[in-house]
Amino acid sequence: MRHTTLQDLLYVCDHMRAEERDQQVLTFRRPYVPAETARFCWTLPGPKFTLIGQGLPAVVGGAAYEGGGMWELWLVSTPKSWEFHAKSATKACKWLVEAVFEQGARRVITYELESRVSAMDWLERSLGMHRSECVVNERPGLIRFSREA
Repeated sequence: MRHTTLQDLLYVCDHMRAEERDQQVLTFRRPYVPAETARFCWTLPGPKFTLIGQGLPAVVGGAAYEGGGMWELWLVSTPKSWEFHAKSATKACKWLVEAVFEQGARRVITYELESRVSAMDWLERSLGMHRSECVVNERPGLIRFSREA
């Protein structure tokens, strides 16, 4: 795990998993443009991390402060990243959650595509997050997860 650079984000966003691209389209309600997503993630305030695989960035994640003690977790990854880096990605995400709680967070949230059942199971099992009741049509096609401090 290392500190994230803009180049890490540019690489991963250019090679992002298809389902993560779909999630970006639903989240931002516009076509996916890798460089725009990379720059957007780069400017988000909060901790970030990069995992390297075969000498190249494979997973980049972070947490952005949303206000009122709430942080939103985000993660972008390459197609084979979870096949080879599931354990280290889980460890890095656990570190990230604990880091924001140590900074005084009350809650962390994230969103996941309704169709990504295994990812939702991972959020619950590995990060201790729970499906949240959210406002109808808050982000159609996405399920919100949260964890309290």
